[in-house]
Amino acid sequence: MPRSGIAETPSDSRLWVVHDINMVVVGSTHGMHIREHIPDYWGVITVEETPDGLDFYILMDPERNPKMKPERKIGILWRTELNHILEKNGMPGYAQKSKRFVAGKILEKVPAELLTKQISEELFERDYTTIEREIAEYRRKKRKK
Repeated sequence: MPRSGIAETPSDSRLWVVHDINMVVVGSTHGMHIREHIPDYWGVITVEETPDGLDFYILMDPERNPKMKPERKIGILWRTELNHILEKNGMPGYAQKSKRFVAGKILEKVPAELLTKQISEELFERDYTTIEREIAEYRRKKRKK
């Protein structure tokens, strides 16, 4: 870790291209120097401890992420989540097609604004405790067809 206590933020990280906006939260002592480590369009929230608890301050509002790539964003969804989006939009199931093919069809057919909302809903509803069972069920159904 650098002497400043701020871990380097890799600008070429594959993760940053899936978010509509990016925010960083730092202690108030790092608030003025964090901009050196992050892209200009990121937002900054500082936090400091007070006698009443933690106080959060928005130091810089975020801007839209110009590097966000819809194909990367939809790529973080599980196949079962893609299936939910297909159903919501009255699209065929594409049971014999790859996840990449299905994602491409969704990107092609669903308006971007609606898709952003639907991807967020899927991620909020994601249940990591059931994914193993969901994948097994999906594979079992796929073998039957």
